[in-house]
Amino acid sequence: MARTGKPAVRHVAAVERAVGVLEVLADEGGELGTNELARRTGVNASSVSRILATLSAGGYIWRPGRRRPSPSLASATR
Repeated sequence: MARTGKPAVRHVAAVERAVGVLEVLADEGGELGTNELARRTGVNASSVSRILATLSAGGYIWRPGRRRPSPSLASATR
């Protein structure tokens, strides 16, 4: 919360895009490729690719072939 006692209203666009990718992966329940994720999120494919690389490096998604949320992410959100 800000000093005013009210929550901040500004958002970080890169985080919103990454969360959007994670939400699509979680909602789908299956494995999706970069182009399909780009189509479903409205984020361009090169940005989705970089988001996926970052999420993979952090252990938030698995990348054997196509992508899906990792079990550690699922347990962290419960």
